Amino acid sequence: MKVTDLHEEIRLRLQRLKEEDTNDTDVVILTKQQYNDLFWQLLYTQQSHRFKAAGINLVEQLNNYIAAHRSVYPASFSIQAPVRLTRPTPPARQSSLDEIHLIENLDNFLISSLAEAHDHRLFYLGRLLYSSMRYGGLLRKDYLNSLKSMLINGQPQCYEKLFWFELKGAAGETHIWQPDSITVQLIHQWYCQPEPEQEKPELDAQKYLYAYLQIRKLKFPPSFSSLVQAIISRLSLELPPFSLGLLTGAQPNLTLKPQVFYRLISQKSPQLNLVKTSVTLGDSNSNSKSYIAPLTYATATRQYDYQQALACLREIKALLGSVKRDPTHPKQSRQHLHSSLAIEIETKIKASTNLPPVLHHLLHWASVRLTSQSRWSGKLSPSTLVSYLDTIADPMMIAFAERNPANIGPDEISDLYTQIIDEGRSLSSQTKRARILRDFHIYLELTYQVSPCHLFQQYIAKSKRLEALTVDANILMPWEYRYARDFLLNSTEQQSGLSYLQAMALTLLLILGFRCGLRRREAHFLRLQDIEIPTNGNSDKFSDYTTLYITPHEQRSLKTTSAERRVPIGLLLSDAEKAVFTEYLKARLEFGTEHSPYLFYFGYEPPFGHIDRPLAPEELLFEPLTTLLQRITGDESFRFHHLRHSFATWMFWNWQEKQHDGYLLPLATLTGNPEFSHLKKAKSVLLYLPDGQPTRKVLHTISAMIGHASPSMTLFHYIHSASWPIWMELNNSAPHLSRNAEAMLAGVDVRTATRARIEQTSYVTPYQGMAGYAAQKLLKKCKPVDLKHWNRTTERYLGSLNFAVPQQALELDIYRALLRCINYNIPAEICAEEANIELSRLMQARANADYFFRQQFNATSKFEHKKRPRNHKRFIYIDSTRVNITPVTKLPAPPVSAQSLNIALRMAREFNQLKEQEQTEILWAARYAVTSCSIAWPHFRFYDTTLLHRFINAMQVFKKAFAVKHRMRFTLVSRAPLTSEQRAAQWGKWSLDTWQTAFRANRIDKEYAPEGYLAVDFVASKGSDISRQRKRIARGKDQVQHRRRPSEYGIRFGLYLLFMVTNKAPPTPL
Repeated sequence: MKVTDLHEEIRLRLQRLKEEDTNDTDVVILTKQQYNDLFWQLLYTQQSHRFKAAGINLVEQLNNYIAAHRSVYPASFSIQAPVRLTRPTPPARQSSLDEIHLIENLDNFLISSLAEAHDHRLFYLGRLLYSSMRYGGLLRKDYLNSLKSMLINGQPQCYEKLFWFELKGAAGETHIWQPDSITVQLIHQWYCQPEPEQEKPELDAQKYLYAYLQIRKLKFPPSFSSLVQAIISRLSLELPPFSLGLLTGAQPNLTLKPQVFYRLISQKSPQLNLVKTSVTLGDSNSNSKSYIAPLTYATATRQYDYQQALACLREIKALLGSVKRDPTHPKQSRQHLHSSLAIEIETKIKASTNLPPVLHHLLHWASVRLTSQSRWSGKLSPSTLVSYLDTIADPMMIAFAERNPANIGPDEISDLYTQIIDEGRSLSSQTKRARILRDFHIYLELTYQVSPCHLFQQYIAKSKRLEALTVDANILMPWEYRYARDFLLNSTEQQSGLSYLQAMALTLLLILGFRCGLRRREAHFLRLQDIEIPTNGNSDKFSDYTTLYITPHEQRSLKTTSAERRVPIGLLLSDAEKAVFTEYLKARLEFGTEHSPYLFYFGYEPPFGHIDRPLAPEELLFEPLTTLLQRITGDESFRFHHLRHSFATWMFWNWQEKQHDGYLLPLATLTGNPEFSHLKKAKSVLLYLPDGQPTRKVLHTISAMIGHASPSMTLFHYIHSASWPIWMELNNSAPHLSRNAEAMLAGVDVRTATRARIEQTSYVTPYQGMAGYAAQKLLKKCKPVDLKHWNRTTERYLGSLNFAVPQQALELDIYRALLRCINYNIPAEICAEEANIELSRLMQARANADYFFRQQFNATSKFEHKKRPRNHKRFIYIDSTRVNITPVTKLPAPPVSAQSLNIALRMAREFNQLKEQEQTEILWAARYAVTSCSIAWPHFRFYDTTLLHRFINAMQVFKKAFAVKHRMRFTLVSRAPLTSEQRAAQWGKWSLDTWQTAFRANRIDKEYAPEGYLAVDFVASKGSDISRQRKRIARGKDQVQHRRRPSEYGIRFGLYLLFMVTNKAPPTPL
């Protein structure tokens, strides 16, 4: 970027600032003071607020210029970005003085009533609920009602010396609530009260509050919301502004899930089996089927026909819509009727050979749901299925095209699902689509073992206002992170099953997720140019000013515009993690950037790399890492995205934590974690703060680093530690109780209360004095959480991570990308990016495909499939004009049959292991199949004995790639004479019995037929004469009658595949 590329306003101000002509200067270097002056001048170029956006654009252009010439600036030079902060509405105004005075009167009444005895049970419960609101921060009505129900009919939870309440919200979410030091004593007093002889009906929490205040006839706010607003006005004098919206629920925020909270307080996790065991199919306790047998395709050798697919869809919908009970069998059960209907639908699906894969699976899902329950609903009626198919079938066929949803990665299929859902015109339409797709994806999980998808709930919850259900509050603990990192760095290849470079790459991914909060695709598609390391005297040192740029590029788009950001990775990583990053960069740079610009590239040595794969596949990176984290946490639902939750949660806690001795911690395990000791320096540098100075920039800074447009999104979805600093502030601001009041609440004398105040405990506790005494006594009233079967993190055996990774054939990926490029007119660059292949290989295949089209569909071609007249005998037209039908110029589709596709893939693998001379012969055979044989023929046709012999010799080298039980059948056709005498004379030179190569020794079968077909079956034996005779009798055939044996489409497709992908020479006719 040059100076002349800058806006004229920036150039003029640079000239005034430098007092020289800067247009001819290569690079303009600014001092920090000059940059600050220029920043504010550009930001306020015009005083009017109308031109504020223009000033921001000028500042961003200046920052981009400095970033482009970062190498000439010192490492300590930092740039600024204008961020608009919306000041929240102040919770306490001058008009709120009456509310604050009212709350102080209520506080005085509560404190004075603690030293008095009362005999009314409603008074104790109402006082306890008010205390939980005023001092415990429990201002949401649903949480307050849940606490009231638990106090009357339930128990709190406890583990060792800690106790808490698991409250239920309106959306069904669980809120972990720890009482403050005053409320915990009131709870102890409540549980010490004798049970009433006659249970009274349970009332709303607001009724108990009114009953408590009516005893002294105090002034009470007119409504519950007015009471909450008054308490907020009072708490605003003590709490930070961000916490007020969290307490009232105006800003949604969730605590950790119970299982995750148990891992936090115990530093243990449940045991996860290293090998997953299958669920017994006959389990009667299961509400849904644990396995669904897949419905295989019928073998098809042509392209999918969209019109015929729609006709099949209409036929099945009509079949579902016409379901009625047989009048001759009025007692016929609905289950029997639906079972018969499901069988009929499956029969029609099997008979249809031109259905796209997604429609095939969708119709099979419909037949399954007629007779089977799902995870979220029972069996579906035929009318419901018709409605579902009307809604989702057409959008799914458009989005997936010819792609198979069972073979698509989790990120890509999530993007396709999102596209389908967002196309709904209304909120109800989007919700319906999300429900159908969720049910359909569960079918894919049970049938084809695809990865779970977690995006549906956020759409389904919108219609019910259950937004809290969309948040998966799961994080990785610092000791779990340390154990995973040490395992990857210190374990040998025999222990982990990972190579050195792969283990380093997994470690780096773990660091990027836990320390920087990167999304999965943001980390996977990082390029070397996205890492900026300032140069200094010691080039081996990872500078503190190293920056990671998250920007969109051709291969990777970002989720939102706010996701484009700079991550100060040099400050977020510890010294040990910087050393790991530097070591991996050195190993990566040894491969160069000629074949790949990406950070995660393992070279061209198989099985981890390939010269034509510019990016390491996800199966080698994220699947082993996810498996490792699942084994450490004991949670099968743990994903890489939860590292993003961990980053936001722990960063907020460490930057918001109070470092004063007077503050108690809510949990003992929140302290003593060396993984976060270096973040103090990051806070002071990034926020321009000396150590210990308070600030309100924490939340906005974390939100900007994680790539969100506003802190509200970060608070709602990713920060699950907000309740911890709020608890500390509430507990520290609680009033001190007198000894008499504490003795009355605990039911002891004043001397015992005094001794409890000065008693020192040998363990870390969230309470002191009589609050600690009450907490210990409450443990007897709590329900203990049984974690005896859980293990310490450091005691876990992690096992090997070397799984059988399904490596997709490069040749098949290139062919599928070529098919999308030609058949669907998708740009070649996009197809190469989606298939993770080099563009040059796709363009080479495109040139071979052009030759294929010239040979097959040219006007002068000798093949008759395109010369068929318009008035075919099956059709009747008004006029008698004969018009040739224009052929549909499309590439042949890959085999639908898995057996046929495996034959083609084995041919491709065997080809790569052949010598150059053998590869030349195979390519000649492939070129002959393209040039001299029509794609409509199920065989290879020859008119010359020499060509026949050469073709058979070329194909014979593939015999090593097939086992004895596998067949590699193809049919060779000769010109058959008309008379039997001529046929017998001509067959002499076609006979293989006199062939110089010993075919019988290689178990190559040959078979003659009167029509002149010659079937060559490699490897598979035709069997003995007796067995063949028995088969003929079983079929009801005459012993002398010859049957034409079918040709294998996988052989022909394998030759097409080799010609398109591996032929590097300019294709020329034979």
